[in-house]
Order: sequence, then structure tokens, then C-alpha cells
Amino acid sequence: MVYRKADRFLPFYRRVSASRLTGALMHRFWDRGSQKSTHRPVFLSGSPRSGSSWSLETLEAILPARRHWEPVKGFQHEIGYRNGPYGGIRPWIDGEDDLPELQWRLRESLMGERPPAQVSRMYNPKAGVSGTLRRVLSPGVTILKFTAAQRLLPWIVGNIDCQGAMIVRNPLSIVASAKKMGSRVEGWGGLRSEERNDPALLQRFPAAAALEAEDLTNIRYLAIRTCLDLMVPLQDENCLKSLVVVPYESLTIEPSLFLAIASELGLGELLETDTVPVRPSATTVGDSNVLKKGNPNLSWQHRLEPWEIDQVQRVMDAFGINFYGESPECDLSRLKATGVQRLLG
Repeated sequence: MVYRKADRFLPFYRRVSASRLTGALMHRFWDRGSQKSTHRPVFLSGSPRSGSSWSLETLEAILPARRHWEPVKGFQHEIGYRNGPYGGIRPWIDGEDDLPELQWRLRESLMGERPPAQVSRMYNPKAGVSGTLRRVLSPGVTILKFTAAQRLLPWIVGNIDCQGAMIVRNPLSIVASAKKMGSRVEGWGGLRSEERNDPALLQRFPAAAALEAEDLTNIRYLAIRTCLDLMVPLQDENCLKSLVVVPYESLTIEPSLFLAIASELGLGELLETDTVPVRPSATTVGDSNVLKKGNPNLSWQHRLEPWEIDQVQRVMDAFGINFYGESPECDLSRLKATGVQRLLG
């Protein structure tokens, strides 16, 4: 951890948490906890605004788990981005020699040998300071939570012996949630985190590549990124065989599916309860009523203009996404037809 000059304006306890001493001590605690853990780390991945944070918090409520929050973003702070300050925020590995520094950091983290790059990435706000420390020192399992690794999943499952789950959500809902969040979300409100999507990656989806050549509105650009995050793993044979795939909509309607996720990831013996708490995520804004009603997919109908819905649906059609539409739920039979072998819903 680096003590920055700007930190002198923070309250004392924030300055302490930013200090080198605190970072070194927490990393030592993390290593000690890794030696005690009887389970290999697992990962939970999803596009931004897909419900991955809420899913992590719910799993933490039923398992003695510690978190490694957004490790890919932490690695990018350490090693820099592929194409400048914003490019590469959704990296993907194309071959054995591509992004080697990212490869070995991912491997070490998923093998349980590497602590988070920053102390903040192990902090659990629901558990507080003492609860976080207890989980860091005596974890049943470590859960790595990704939103920037969707396009890395083919490399991860093809090269590392690990278990993981992917949360999928209707791209219309993701775009609507991003619109509501405004400037906090990359790619909305004029800030584009990638000037262009990687053309080599887009060539896997010829109809979508043609869209990229057109004038892109922010909403269509965001829809392309979201659909890439969803479909890159769903086109990979190893991901289709290995990943536990769960629709967000199913989780909100049937929270007991979190118990099934734990069991599928080999964590059934660690379950501390058979009752799953239902509560909105710390990153959810204004969605609590939607969650209670069990219709999270309907939010886009109220947040997006008709022309915006048409733009997103055009992108979904270009990517061949036929398991989501105007229905409030995912069409499980169509999603299974993509080849997913470990589908929960």
C-alpha cells in the first residue's frame, strides 16, 4: 500500500487504512488465512450492473467466505492498461504470450497464493472491520468477484483448475441500470472506457462487427460492450462445460438458488444456514421495490425511451441473444440450447 499525499486530507482512520503498515499487516493476515482454508478459491463473474455484487453479498451471508473484490481492476492499477488510461478495462487474452503479467496474477489469485492488491478489496462492508478481519484470518473459502473479467473467462477456465459461477442478466436491464447510475458507470454520460472494442474479438460476431462500423450512440456502444461480456463466455466450449450459469432474474424470484450455487461450487459443507436473506445490494440504487416485487427485468421498460429499447434490441439480435426479450424472466430452454451444461434457474 502506498501512502499518498492526497490522503493527508482524509480522517485519521482512513489515513491509517491507506498506510503501508496496514497493507503489509493485512496481506500477512491474508496469507495466514490462506494456509487455514480447506477450500480452493472460487469466482463469481458478471457484467457491470448484472447483480454480481448482490450475489456476492448473499453468498457471504450464508458462507464463511472472505472476498477478493474486483481483482482484475486491482491488477490493472498495478500493471497499467493495454491501450492507455481507459483502454483495456475489459481485457481479454488472445494466446499464450498475450498479457503475461495479467496471466500470472490471475493464476496466483485463483490458486489462493496472492492477496488482493489493495486492502479495500478485501473489506466486507456488511461485516464491518472486525467481521472482515475475522473472515480474512479464518476463511472457509475465498470468493473472487469479477465484473471486468467476462472476456477473460475462456482463458481462466481453460488454463486454471478452478470453480466459478457466472451471473447473466438481460442486456436491456443492464443498460437501463447504467443509465440510472449515470456518470458513475463507465461508458455512459460521455465517458467511454474503450475507444473501440477489440476488432479481433468482434469478428467472432460478424453482425455485431458491422454495427461497430456505424456511428455509435452511447447507448448502442454500451449495449455492444454488455453483449460482448455476455456472449464471449457463452461461445467458449470450456466455459459451457465448466461454468455454473445463473440468471439474475431467477435468483431474485427464487433466492434458495444461492444454496444450489454453493453446492455446485463444492461448498455445500460450509453452508451456515438454509435460509437465504433477501436484501438489496450496497451498489443497488432505487431497485429495492423491484427486488421485492420479483420483477427486476421490468425496470428497463420504465427507464429507457422507445428508441433506446430499439437500439439495444438491435444489438442483441446481432449477437444472437434470443433467450432474453420482453419477458420478465430468462427463457431457460433457449439459454440451455447455447450448450450450457451447469445451468441453474
